[in-house]
Parts: sequence; C-alpha cells; structure tokens
Amino acid sequence: RLWLSTSTHSLRLPTMPTSASRAGGAGAKAPSLVTRFAWDGLLLGSVVLHLILAPFTKVEESFNMQASHDLLALGSDLGSYDHQQFPGAVPRTFLGALATAALASPVTVMGASPLVRLYAVRLAVAFGSLVAQARLRASVASALGETEARCLAVIAALQFHVPFYMSRTLPNTYALMLACFAHAELVGGSGYRALVILGVAAAVFRCDLLVLIAPLGVVLLAQGRVRFFTAAVATAAAAAVGATVSVAVDSVMWGRWLWPEFEVLWFNTGENKSSEWGTSPPLWYFYSALPRALLGAVPLAVLGVLLERRARGPAVIGIAYVGL
Repeated sequence: RLWLSTSTHSLRLPTMPTSASRAGGAGAKAPSLVTRFAWDGLLLGSVVLHLILAPFTKVEESFNMQASHDLLALGSDLGSYDHQQFPGAVPRTFLGALATAALASPVTVMGASPLVRLYAVRLAVAFGSLVAQARLRASVASALGETEARCLAVIAALQFHVPFYMSRTLPNTYALMLACFAHAELVGGSGYRALVILGVAAAVFRCDLLVLIAPLGVVLLAQGRVRFFTAAVATAAAAAVGATVSVAVDSVMWGRWLWPEFEVLWFNTGENKSSEWGTSPPLWYFYSALPRALLGAVPLAVLGVLLERRARGPAVIGIAYVGL
C-alpha cells in the first residue's frame, strides 16, 4: 500500500497529534462507533461488490480454497484431501485455511450447497481482511486524525486491487491481514509489536516479508522507537514461534515433516526456480503494477512526500520494499 506508506505514517510517531487535538483540542468529541463503522462499511461494500461480480477462483487461490473446502466437506479424512493428489509446485500452510474454514463452518452445519460454501469461505476471508483494515484505519484516526482516516477509507474502497483480493484465499491475502496489523502499530503503536507481527507473517504466510522487515526496522531504529538487539531477538523469536506452529500443523496435514514457507524460500532463492513461472522487467512494479493498483492515490503519494515531512520515512519503507 504505497499510498498508505507515503501519506499516513509518521516519521516521528510519538509526537503525532491525536485526532482530538486535530479536531479542535483535547475536549473535542470523538466520533461515535456507528460513525466509525460506517466508514469501514464503505470498504465492506466494495469488497462484497467485487465478491458478487467475481465469485469464482483464480488459479493462485486454488490451494487455500480447495483446502477450505476439504476441511469443511471431508473433515479428518486427510487421505482424500485434494493436495494429496495435486500438491502444487511448493507446499503451502494450512493455517489460513483452518481459520477460514472455522469461520465458514456454520454453512456446513446447515447443509449448504458447494456454491454457498464458496461464498461463505470468501466472506470469511473478507471478514478477516476488514478487521485488519479497520484496525489500521483506527490507528490512523488516533495518530493523524479522523479526516485522514476517512480519506483512507474512501481511497481503499475506490481502488480495484485491494477490494478485489481482500476476499480471495491467497497466501498474500492472509499475509496482508497481519501486515495491516503491523502497520497499525507502526502508525500509532509499538515498533516492537510491528516487527513481531511481521516476523510471524513471514514465517507462516509470506517469506517475502523478510524484505519488508529490514527497511521497517531501520526506520524504527532511526526514530529511536526500538533498540537493535531487542528488536532482532523479538522478531526472531516471533518467527520461530510461527515456524514451530506451522511445522506442527502442516506436517500433520501434508503427511511429512515440513515447514512450507522455508520450502517456498528455498524454491525461490536457493534453487532460483521462481523464474520458471514468468519474469517481468526490473521496474515493472513502478511503471505498471503500482500505478494500476493505486490509481488516483499515486499523485497523493507524491504530494505526501513533497509536502509532509512525516511521510518521508514510511515512503522509504514502501519504496525499499518494492525495490528489493
């Protein structure tokens, strides 16, 4: 979310004005819960609309969608699960599918059709994504102000990329949920918690987040919000806990000892086989992917960097992550 990185985060978060002070002083009335939920409802409406218009599954979502189906339909009959016959190029964790199936399980009790179960699974993923986005927006409201948080809600709802994928069973989507919670801590919480959350997300869902941890940690160090040794130990310990849980669960589900994200990391880097699935020019993200994903948020990101000193640190995080 480059727009978010360049227009809402603060370089010196401890001194950021609160929503009350920006609204006119400490005695200003805070918005009601109904008002806050209404703004989050904008994004909810956009996500549901995308779900209705495009309910079916893209190939990269197939593992978690099929895993959710098998958990709901087959239960403990692991030998009949789809991944036993079609394992894919690399194994993936079942942790996201387990959480999704748990949320969608009431439709199985009601004897719903497969299509209804598909919608239930997609809605379950959308629910998790919306909770994460709402937490991020609440942090923006607290640290920067309600106006800024409402602008975030509008821009997120009007984009194509995020609302489309927020209900889809991709590893990236599960990782995005945790990344939103981490960024909420970056905006107005604890730098250590931000690193811990990203450590878990990298170990379980997307090893690529290791590349985000590095620039984010550097910015937190520059802000004086974390100490290097403490931050390194906390992040490593969180990753170890996430990896342990993943190994314990996924070894049972796959029928062999494994840590899925390590195998993904080894496939992509150690064996350098990711190029077998296609390559793009080095600057493709900057001239194609991000402009199409962010749409009108691109000029806002540029203005944020030029006009708001507090946006420059987070801009470095976003640009470094994409560049790396």
